Amino acid sequence: MSANMRSLRFYLGIGLLQGLLLMWLVLQSDWPGSAMAVVGAALLAGGGFVQLLAGQRRQWRTWKAALLLACAAAIVVQACSELPSTLGVIYSVVVLLLLMTLLSATWLPGRDGFKQRLLGDGSWMLVALGAAWLAQALFGFWIHERHLDPFKSGFLSLCYFSGPPLAFSFVLYLRDVCRLRDLQTQAP
Repeated sequence: MSANMRSLRFYLGIGLLQGLLLMWLVLQSDWPGSAMAVVGAALLAGGGFVQLLAGQRRQWRTWKAALLLACAAAIVVQACSELPSTLGVIYSVVVLLLLMTLLSATWLPGRDGFKQRLLGDGSWMLVALGAAWLAQALFGFWIHERHLDPFKSGFLSLCYFSGPPLAFSFVLYLRDVCRLRDLQTQAP
């Protein structure tokens, strides 16, 4: 199997795993909403971190850092659970978690080229978040037009929960493809 296909398999595997775990968390677990929020935040922050550093996925320090970030995300969400559940608070916590993920993934490889990596990864992360939002919006529009309930069908539930993480993962895969192509064109 080519390196490109292994990379695609890695990204889509992480996205699908995130979607499956989120689906189980919401539909099957009997956990309270605050526990679901804590585990969901840890799952998405850790998975996003690993995808941002996919080139270093064979290094143990990447996985240790992902676990630490997931724990930090869980602590932040748990600490903020006592705040009022207004849109301003929710969006602020989400932005904080995204910044934690981005800064952690940018800092881990070292200080050399930090600003360039921060701008590049931040830009790709915004595009990936837009793709995830678009996937969710299009699926929501489609099920609304067809008068379907995504929570009554196993396949529709899987699409509902896995669509955004898969879209996010695919955009980050495209980031790696573009970087590889740039490196190949720069090589003499």
